[in-house]
Amino acid sequence: MNRYERERVAFLNQHGKEQRVAVVLEPGLGCHVVRIHGFDTDTLGTFTRERPRPGTQREMARFKARKGMELSGWSIGLGSEGSFAPDPYTGWLSWNRELLLWVDDRLGLEVTGWAEAPGRFMQGLIHHEQELWSFAERAGFPEHGLILRPESAEDPRMVKDIHDRQTLALAFEQCAAQA
Repeated sequence: MNRYERERVAFLNQHGKEQRVAVVLEPGLGCHVVRIHGFDTDTLGTFTRERPRPGTQREMARFKARKGMELSGWSIGLGSEGSFAPDPYTGWLSWNRELLLWVDDRLGLEVTGWAEAPGRFMQGLIHHEQELWSFAERAGFPEHGLILRPESAEDPRMVKDIHDRQTLALAFEQCAAQA
C-alpha cells in the first residue's frame, strides 16, 4: 500500500486550486486533497495589488500549508503561492510561476514543486458592452475569470472573481457608472 493511501491532505486556498492539484496527486499518491476554509489567504497578499505579499513565495506557501494543517488537525498539508512576472526568455510576455509545497510532519518532510507557463494576463480599456464580450472571449472567459476596474489598471476600485456572464454584465454596468 502507498504511504499516502487514503490520507487527507489539508489545502488552504480560496480560489479552487484544490481541483487542479487533486487530479494529479490523488491518483498518483492515493491521498485525498481537501480544501480547508477558515483563513482569508488574501491577507497574505493579492495579485491584484491591494495587499503586497509579506514574505517570499516559499514562505507564504509554507505558511498556508501549516495554517491548513493547524485548522484541520491533520499532519499533512499543501500550500501554494503564485506569482506573475515578465517571461524569463524575452521579458515581453506575462509569466505565471506557481509554487506548491507539500509538508508531512510525521516524516519531517517538505517537498517543493514549481509549475511555470505563459500567464494569461490581458487588459484593455472597454467603452461599450460589445467590446466587453469580444475582450472576454479573447481572454478565455469564463474558464479564465476576469477583474474589472472603473478607470484604469491602477484604480483601487475593482470587481473580482467574475466567472459567469451575468456577473460580468453587472460588473461592467457598475464600473461604467463609476467611470
